[in-house]
Amino acid sequence: MSIQMSTAQFDLGMTAIENLFLEEFMPYAEGLDIKVYLLGLKLLMEEKGPTLERIASRLSVDPMDVLTSFRYWESQGIVKIIDDDTDPDIFYLSIRNVYLESNFSRKTLPTSLEANPYLIDVFREVDHSLAVALSESERQQLIPFLQAHPVSPEVVAMAFEEARRNRYRAKKALEHLRYWVEHGVEDLEGVLELKQRLNLRAMQYKEVLRSLGKPYDQPTAGDKKSIDIWLDEYNFSLEDILTKLTEITLRKRNPSMAYLNAVFKNQFEGTDKAEPTDSGLDELFRKRR
Repeated sequence: MSIQMSTAQFDLGMTAIENLFLEEFMPYAEGLDIKVYLLGLKLLMEEKGPTLERIASRLSVDPMDVLTSFRYWESQGIVKIIDDDTDPDIFYLSIRNVYLESNFSRKTLPTSLEANPYLIDVFREVDHSLAVALSESERQQLIPFLQAHPVSPEVVAMAFEEARRNRYRAKKALEHLRYWVEHGVEDLEGVLELKQRLNLRAMQYKEVLRSLGKPYDQPTAGDKKSIDIWLDEYNFSLEDILTKLTEITLRKRNPSMAYLNAVFKNQFEGTDKAEPTDSGLDELFRKRR
């Protein structure tokens, strides 16, 4: 399939849009943010005095939504907002100037790509996997972390693959990288193993809650911590846990997590005494915490 353009027969005006906007910023923005930026630029170039209200009226949205979009572009460094209680002033910045200033600053840093073959390999791998290559600002966000934690280039590319639908992809990719490093991941095989473990543990949480009559509940932080202890510290199998929960729920409806913790701790420690009462188990759990 080819994409072509016919010759215009009438000149009804055109709006000049910098290629850097289309390549570096547009792919990661939400639809309304793009509409606000482009319409504001059109009105500005036509000298029609764009205001939040005028843009909002054209797009059939609330003026505060328009301001939120402009604040997004301000966070990207291509718009400047001077706040006023009633009518903020908004300035479109030259993206070429922003890019050149950012590029110049990067080259003056001691962490420039030219001085570090590892970073060159990382960004080459990431750029190869992305539809739109990393911008200089995104690279600068990554450099401090990568210098402290030199994970493999494939892991960084995987982080960006996970973050591809996020409007702040570099920030989201860094969140993935930090989480993986905290769990001892250094290569792609480690990432895949970690994801398998997390999928397995999520299934185990779901099975325990289903056994407790809560098939549609999401596990709380307390639920996860308790189940992790049963599986990892006490080394009970999921089958053993589900069997014990069936025994408990036959006698006690909706047992508390404190009650269950006390039961499993008793069993782990090999307590052969007659099972205490519900209140006794709750009290035992409180003493042991």
